[in-house]
Amino acid sequence: MNTNKKVLFVMVITLALMISGCEGYRCAGGVIQDAQTKEPMDSVLCKVISGTEMQYTDSTGAYSVCNKFTSCVPDCADIVVQYTRKGYKTKTLTNPTEKVIYLER
Repeated sequence: MNTNKKVLFVMVITLALMISGCEGYRCAGGVIQDAQTKEPMDSVLCKVISGTEMQYTDSTGAYSVCNKFTSCVPDCADIVVQYTRKGYKTKTLTNPTEKVIYLER
């Protein structure tokens, strides 16, 4: 094999390994409020169903969760987040973009 073919072969293999090993993140964040009172809700469990991260909202209702993905070429997978609090209906959203999410009793 001549030198040009060897270099091309190494470049193709290197590129293939880089693409297959790429990583990315998809995140969701905002504020959780009671649907009737519009008051911020603390202690709402925000769990990434498509991953392992979970977080409780703080006293202002704020949350932020991310999910790490591998092989994000051409796009990363969806993030599915479930919002749960005792006395409220559970809500599940895919790629939530709302700044305020309302939970109903």
